[in-house]
Amino acid sequence: MKKIASLLPLLLLLALSCNTGKDANLKIVRSFPLEARLTSSTIQVPPVVLSPGSMFITGNYFVIVTPRKDKIFDVFTYPGLDHLFSDGVRGGGPDDFLSIDRRCPAPAKHGFNVFLMDSKKYREVGIDATNKRLYTIREHKYPFLSTADLVNGFMPLNDHEFIFYDAPGSDTEYCLARAGETATVSFSPYPGWSNGNPGEHDLFAYLKGSTARPDGKRFATFYAYFKRWRVFDSNGTLTHDISVEIPPCKPDSEDPRDKYTYYSSPFSTDKYIYAFCRNQKGSAPRAEETELQVWDWDGNPVARFTLDKYISCFTVDEQRKTLYGANSDEGNEETIFTYTLPLD
Repeated sequence: MKKIASLLPLLLLLALSCNTGKDANLKIVRSFPLEARLTSSTIQVPPVVLSPGSMFITGNYFVIVTPRKDKIFDVFTYPGLDHLFSDGVRGGGPDDFLSIDRRCPAPAKHGFNVFLMDSKKYREVGIDATNKRLYTIREHKYPFLSTADLVNGFMPLNDHEFIFYDAPGSDTEYCLARAGETATVSFSPYPGWSNGNPGEHDLFAYLKGSTARPDGKRFATFYAYFKRWRVFDSNGTLTHDISVEIPPCKPDSEDPRDKYTYYSSPFSTDKYIYAFCRNQKGSAPRAEETELQVWDWDGNPVARFTLDKYISCFTVDEQRKTLYGANSDEGNEETIFTYTLPLD
């Protein structure tokens, strides 16, 4: 009887997810109330920022994740950005980081949490500035999807609920898992927008980046090949479906030379969602500026900024109204770009 009761929330979610595509209203956005071009300032650091994958702020520390280096995490003071140490060995030892999820680690009380894809372990990592090291506080191995090789897009909503991408071959985009339960629930049927390669699987046709609101009540999904994004509540119900009809907004193409890449790198706070919109045609050279879009959690446009540099990863300190960013360009190994955001 207890086992049946524990599955009731998951069964309810499954029932709700069947209707998510019909119940949410489509919102079309053709302009932003605030548009501006922002000029960067720079902070010089030691030449340790090699091919940064992501960055985040946790307490009094600023951390840059560099998956290609032998030591994955570069730890700085915050707000000063003085380099303290690099640690997190990319290896197979008990405290090593063999295969971390590509998503940005989640800030935690003593450091950060990170998902290890190869072992399906969720690890809480502490920062020891005195001894210049990272250490494992605790970790939990999840029993779900025991037959799957990888779990991709693992994203915590809170300490016991997690979202990740559904398996190839599934008709749905996401799975919801709860700590202590082996059952997972698939939700959000693929939306059927694609006119591209008929042989391409939906998992790749609808390549996406997701970000969870820190309070765990919602999460947002931004699509790479469609100028579209969506908001879901913590039960997996689609609440907002936004189509951005601001040029360029070309239909999906089978020809990779004509295929546009739009959204990447979403980041969110309880107030706003920040996302880069690349507007990149497959055959065109990379733009040397970056479009940053800012939205609220009801799908309303807030601002569209043109950043004067190409930025590959970023984070935002909303209290300081500052965006920090970096890229992998040669010569920028010592540079963090900062932007003052004119937002309320």
